[in-house]
Amino acid sequence: MQKNFRGRPDIVFPSRHKVVFIHGCFWHGHNCSKGKLPKSRNEYWIPKIEANKARDERTINALREAGWESLVVWQCQVADLDSAVASIRHFLGPPGTAPRGRRKVCGVGL
Repeated sequence: MQKNFRGRPDIVFPSRHKVVFIHGCFWHGHNCSKGKLPKSRNEYWIPKIEANKARDERTINALREAGWESLVVWQCQVADLDSAVASIRHFLGPPGTAPRGRRKVCGVGL
């Protein structure tokens, strides 16, 4: 985990200016069976998860504005590890295609 990045991406590829977030389906409000809210305490859980989703969107937008690309891999996708890895490889592109030059992430130069 990179602590100097906004949103703390799980995987950072500085030379490619790309980050990967591995999101838990429940905590980040994914629309799958693992993302279902509990039946009790909706007054707590609905605002909590909606706030998490709003924060995720702000984070990805801030990274995009700083010149970085983001990929979200969901907990439920990791169940098929080969597919999850293929998604990340596709996102990264072929080896040796990293852009040149330094960019900043939310005020942090890399």
